[in-house]
Amino acid sequence: MMLKRKGTESFFYVLLAGLGIFILIAIISLSIDYVEVEHPEEEIPYLLNKKGIADTIKENKIYYFDKFLFKSLGNVEENKRTIYIGDKNIGNVLAYGVVREKPKIEIYNGLFGKKNEIIYFSTYNAKKVRISFVVNRTNRYGRLILKFNGKEIFRNLTYEGERILVEIEKGIKNKNVLEIMCESSLPKIWAPTKYEITNLRIEALDYISKDAYIEFEILPEEYQGLRYVEIKFNVLDTNEYAPLSFIVNGKKVFEDVFDAGAEPYRVWLYRKDNLKPGINVLRMETYNSSYYDLLNVEINIYYIGNAHVYVDESNFNINPDDYEFIEKNKDILEGVIEINTRSINLDKGIVFYINGARYTISNLRSYASNYLTFDVDLLRKGVNYLRWETQGNYEIKDIKIGVRKK
Repeated sequence: MMLKRKGTESFFYVLLAGLGIFILIAIISLSIDYVEVEHPEEEIPYLLNKKGIADTIKENKIYYFDKFLFKSLGNVEENKRTIYIGDKNIGNVLAYGVVREKPKIEIYNGLFGKKNEIIYFSTYNAKKVRISFVVNRTNRYGRLILKFNGKEIFRNLTYEGERILVEIEKGIKNKNVLEIMCESSLPKIWAPTKYEITNLRIEALDYISKDAYIEFEILPEEYQGLRYVEIKFNVLDTNEYAPLSFIVNGKKVFEDVFDAGAEPYRVWLYRKDNLKPGINVLRMETYNSSYYDLLNVEINIYYIGNAHVYVDESNFNINPDDYEFIEKNKDILEGVIEINTRSINLDKGIVFYINGARYTISNLRSYASNYLTFDVDLLRKGVNYLRWETQGNYEIKDIKIGVRKK
């Protein structure tokens, strides 16, 4: 009886220990955060052709022998040319504006008659009026007289060729009258006093709307490799009432409000289609009683110039079966090089040598597939050699070589 009881107790203890271990494992399992791990699929190598040469040609597609990967093709040689413009005042600026002009005036005064010149002109809130002319001819028998709105402002005996300049600050109205006359020749009764005046100009000092009109030239070789054009300037003074607009060849390309300060501003023109080889026109303007006083305006042209010749080469293989197909069907096939471009910085053309035979492609399109064809008789069974060279600069995705139906 004792042995039997002892065996029963042992079994009970083993069962209890096992239950405890199971509960402990369950507790530990609940405290663990499980993370599902994704096993990436094996990378499938890029297939140049989904089908064999016969089926690919039958579907009027290119059968490729090889592909060459690139980031860029050619040597980068960036150049810069600066066109210095100087200082520009833009917007409502205080300046003289011409209100009346007369190329020639004749006056006289003597015993048998006289002739005066009366000129009417208008101004609007003018701060000053400036009158200038040249005394072309005179016999100096009497003095020359100027009256402005009925008040005498000049009386003098002048000489031939003398330039007269009179500035008026008081008595200016919106509608004004200038009288030009001369003293009588008496007691010289045989001839009147005579004056011939040329290049008469009446100018009013006022706030006028003024824009900056700038012509600049982009040379053909600069335009071909053009990266961008930079407009650089400092703002000396401004009231910041309105933005400053930049108009290139009639198209607004940029507009912003600029503060006065010591640091220069830069406006970049990246779109090549807004520019052209030859003369380009830049206008800077503002509105709403705004003005900008600009210093040290300059235009910088950045372009890719004539770089050294870039040369590289590689090889590709044609297996015996593909070569046999080409030989049997060479009358209907042509070789093709496919150049897949991104951006084109300088298009100088690319020269390819296929097993020593020279072919050239130029006028490549950016972000496009460009094709150069060649004679399939140049191809060999086994190793073939491809070499390329250029003085241009291209951002290239890849270059592929293969055959297709003519």
